[in-house]
Amino acid sequence: MTSFRQLLSATAALCLLTGAAQANTISITDVSGIWTSITGGSVTSGVGTSSISWGVDVGDGQSGYDFDGNAPPTIGGLQPDTVFDLGTFTHRNRPIEGGTSITQATLQVFFDFIIDSEPLTTYSRFSTFVFDHWETPNSADPCADGGANGLGVNENGCADNVDPVTNPAFSESFDVDGVTYVLDVTGFDIGPSFWTRENAENTAIIQARFTAKENIAPIPLPAAGWLLLSALAGAAALARRRAA
Repeated sequence: MTSFRQLLSATAALCLLTGAAQANTISITDVSGIWTSITGGSVTSGVGTSSISWGVDVGDGQSGYDFDGNAPPTIGGLQPDTVFDLGTFTHRNRPIEGGTSITQATLQVFFDFIIDSEPLTTYSRFSTFVFDHWETPNSADPCADGGANGLGVNENGCADNVDPVTNPAFSESFDVDGVTYVLDVTGFDIGPSFWTRENAENTAIIQARFTAKENIAPIPLPAAGWLLLSALAGAAALARRRAA
């Protein structure tokens, strides 16, 4: 699985933006990204570029991820918490030897933007996104998504899963009117995660929003459904600590 294109941040003293409502509006003038790291996998390549590949080829090539930034043209007039298209993500899913897949990849997105009330100043920042990768056994029945092997998305064997999560602890932040913001990935345009057919490509738009840094969790959520209970328990404990 290989081509696909779905965070920002920054530390900028934008103290000149005092009081005006339009100070919270920004426009993105350029977006690009590189994969900075991967977890697991054999015969890996592409770290430091916009396209990574992995896995021992069994005849149809390696699996991989691609990212293509969405700007230009300029994405203008963005208010906080307004969802917009960040770029295109492609997952190339190829049959590879068992045990040679990655489990996670980190994408660093670089973006140029202006505060619309100060159009002559361009700011450059980066944001970091983490993608959990779930390489499922092709012969399982039912498959990991709950569907039958040989039908629908599992027609070529069990589909694999990609889940975008945010990692704001490694993203630059920027201040507007005393509020610290980062770019938060909200998911794919087809849902929070997706399943890719075996020996096929799956492409979706990565969607994001500018939001206050305090609104998002700095720890990636687990992709596997069986870990959900422990994740919720951890979130509840964190909420109790904050309340205390």
